[in-house]
Amino acid sequence: MLSFFNDKILFLENAEGTTTVEQIRRTIRSYGMQGMLERIQGLLIGRARDYSDQEKEQLDDAITSVVRDEFQNHTLPIITNVDFGHTDPMFILPIGIRTEINCEEKRIRLVEPSVL
Repeated sequence: MLSFFNDKILFLENAEGTTTVEQIRRTIRSYGMQGMLERIQGLLIGRARDYSDQEKEQLDDAITSVVRDEFQNHTLPIITNVDFGHTDPMFILPIGIRTEINCEEKRIRLVEPSVL
C-alpha cells in the first residue's frame, strides 16, 4: 500500500490544538519508519490553531528534525503553518490536483483546475 504515497503531497494538521508537538513528532517519525517520507514529493503542515508562537516554533523544529536528521531526507519540500484545515482563514486543498510547492516563498500553487 505504500505505493499510494508515490509522488503525492502529504498534508497534515493538528486536531484544533489538542495534539501536542511530541505527538506530531511521533506521527511524522511513524510515517518515516513506514517509508512514506521517501515516496512523497512534499509535506504541508496546517497552521496549528491555539498554539503559542513558541509552540509553533517547536513544531517546525520537531518536523524538520525528524525528516532531515532522523531520516536524512534533505530534499523533501516542507511548508508549515499553512492555512488549511481547522484554521481561520481556511484554504481548501483539493485532492488529486497537480500542485507545486515553493518553499522559499512558502507558496502552494495548483497547476491544474480543481473544478471543471
